[in-house]
Amino acid sequence: MKNTSKQFLLSLLATTISIILTFGVAAIIDNYKNNKAKKGLVLTVIYDMDKTLQTARQADSALKIASRAQLDIVKNPDSYDSLKNDIVPALLISSEEFSMITEKIFSSNIETFSTIGNVNFVNYVSSFYQNRSSYKSQVIDVLKEELQKNNILLSYEGLLDVNFSSLYFDNFVWLSSLSEFRDNCVKIMKLTDEEIREFSELREVSDDNNNSYYLVDEMMQEMYEAEDMLKEAREKFKKHKK
Repeated sequence: MKNTSKQFLLSLLATTISIILTFGVAAIIDNYKNNKAKKGLVLTVIYDMDKTLQTARQADSALKIASRAQLDIVKNPDSYDSLKNDIVPALLISSEEFSMITEKIFSSNIETFSTIGNVNFVNYVSSFYQNRSSYKSQVIDVLKEELQKNNILLSYEGLLDVNFSSLYFDNFVWLSSLSEFRDNCVKIMKLTDEEIREFSELREVSDDNNNSYYLVDEMMQEMYEAEDMLKEAREKFKKHKK
């Protein structure tokens, strides 16, 4: 009888331990997967931020040179032909477009917030993308409109109609704001420079090896634009129908 009870207790103990180990290991694996997904998503967002900042820094340098060249030309109009080429890099800024893929994934997928699990990070990222939109409209799009209206490289008069100093200042302000949001995100998630650099290098290699990446990027942006247009058309149709 004692042996039977002892065997029963040992069997029960073994079963209990087995259950604990099974669910414990499963929990550890799930936790690892969740942490890995979280880190991957966070690093993807930071990568997108860094690409934006790279563009803004290039614009900062180009607009600074263009601003100085413009002032030198104003002081000495005869130098227009020799200095106007210094303005060309700033004009190229007008063709810059930011990839919207990461922003769309971040802002439109409710699972993103539960995966990250940090309200402050989410708020800073949202503010970054809001500021990026304002930066594009107040610097890049403004420059694009100016180029459409003025023949900057064809006439001295056309050059005078564009205020490169103002654009340079606005770019500097937005660049500072975007950099602050990005740095706060890095601090909150306790990311190291090495982690960010390694992820960036892997992403760059992946982009270079995958020639279809930019095509997919373009197609996704077209898809989002089409969705917005269809949504607007449906709403107008419903109003008209009423």
